[in-house]
Amino acid sequence: MNISDWKWAVAVTTAPRPQSTLERTLASCAATGFPEPLLVRDTTNAGSWPTWFSALKQLLEAHPDATAYLIIQDDVLFCRNLRSYLEQTVWPSETTALCSPFCPAAYQNPVPGWHRENHGWSLVAALCWAIPPAAARRMVAELSSIHSFRQVDAIVGRWAQAAGLDCWYHTPSLAQHIGLKNSALGDNSVNDLRQAGDFVGESYSATAHLHTAWTLGPTLAGHLRHLLRPELRTLECGSGLSTRLFVAAGCDHLALEHDQRFAAPLPPVHLCPLIGNPPWYDWKPQGPFDLVLIDGPPANCGGRTGILPFIRELSHSRTIFVCDDTERPDDAELADTIARQLDLTQILIAPTEPADLGRQGRILVPSDRVWDRLLAETP
Repeated sequence: MNISDWKWAVAVTTAPRPQSTLERTLASCAATGFPEPLLVRDTTNAGSWPTWFSALKQLLEAHPDATAYLIIQDDVLFCRNLRSYLEQTVWPSETTALCSPFCPAAYQNPVPGWHRENHGWSLVAALCWAIPPAAARRMVAELSSIHSFRQVDAIVGRWAQAAGLDCWYHTPSLAQHIGLKNSALGDNSVNDLRQAGDFVGESYSATAHLHTAWTLGPTLAGHLRHLLRPELRTLECGSGLSTRLFVAAGCDHLALEHDQRFAAPLPPVHLCPLIGNPPWYDWKPQGPFDLVLIDGPPANCGGRTGILPFIRELSHSRTIFVCDDTERPDDAELADTIARQLDLTQILIAPTEPADLGRQGRILVPSDRVWDRLLAETP
């Protein structure tokens, strides 16, 4: 799905507080990409659960064709560009119940990105949940008989566990809870279940998190996105942000990853160890492929030249190779060798954005004319 195709249905639940935080939350929502949320007010002291459930029902009724449903409490602040970031990273799994950009300190994770927090009745922090349509419809159908004053997180967490669905929280936290000691429900305790310990700040752009030293830079990622088409048979050495680009484009994709810590939680990712010297993935080539991205194994694991004995098995006469990190001599030499062996034309992709971190890439195509045609096409 293209980012422009997303349709968000957003609600903010609000109740009287000793000091109102609603206006700050609405301003932060607008700044991060959600300018006109539905306001659902608890004017009768019904409690957080009835108000939250009412918000979800109203969103589904008003926007049955939404791509995502987002329910926010009235005491949350966000970093910039959260909407764009969510559209490029959710849903982390096909069994997603919800994604929480807010992550309490107790759920911090050493690996950045989305991580599962499937705690059932002990789930905490319903400050801002993005919910996929199928899960939202199930919640409304299956939780309508629940009678409770509060405990949104516990009720939904227990339901998700019983349904075999995943609750995802984000490290670092892309939102912060500002209602501490100012609760609408009278609970003014402060602990690591209610406060983010690593909030990135309101001035931070969430999309900057997309591109790190371990991912494709935005310039090469943009060229890759332009090349991808539905039904292309594609191979990726490594996994991560780039895997999501292949999936979003509808490719018949396979990603080889040796390290569980960096394996994107997506169906195309095949976890397999490195073998040999130079190392490559313990996987029998199943080519040919229409496009091959070489972004692994990492240099500290022996580099990427282990792919060379398999180049012809992986390619046909029109295969395109995309090589990352070619500012490094070893990766530049690898691109040179592949181009020489397969008689391909090399296109240098120079860094153009700060988030590229100075990294270069190369795209290897059968001829200059092929590259010119690809550039002229609209995905």
